[in-house]
Amino acid sequence: MWMMHLGFAVTAALTLPAQAAQSILVDQVAGLSVVWRSVQRCGAWKADGRAGYFRVIVGDVSDGAGSELYVQRVAHATQQQGPVVVGTASISELNDDHAQYDFQSVECRREGRSTLVQVVATFEHDEDDRRHLIALRLTDAGQYKLSRRILRGRR
Repeated sequence: MWMMHLGFAVTAALTLPAQAAQSILVDQVAGLSVVWRSVQRCGAWKADGRAGYFRVIVGDVSDGAGSELYVQRVAHATQQQGPVVVGTASISELNDDHAQYDFQSVECRREGRSTLVQVVATFEHDEDDRRHLIALRLTDAGQYKLSRRILRGRR
């Protein structure tokens, strides 16, 4: 009988910390809007004496008929404050409600000394099933250079 109580106490002690650790961000996650399809951290930037990482955010618009893409620069925490968003860029070439893209995939990676975001998307005004490869090269200052090309073959 004593061993049975000890086994229960050990099991309870092992499961309680795991539950507490999983609930740190539960309020923030529960409050997220359903329009946000993905948020991913990638790359790094350094400018004006600050450093941090990029955050790429994809949202659904028009009840899922299209997508929008945003890139944020997030500064690392300092002794005075936690991490903070220092700038948000709306990718205007892609975020047009009269010419919507639907993003099939969004990948972000370091490439040399820069950060590259590659998007595969369909375009609402295409008459066929072509896919577009859109590349964003992110700069430390929060700017981007965009290039596009059509992928061969169908979806």
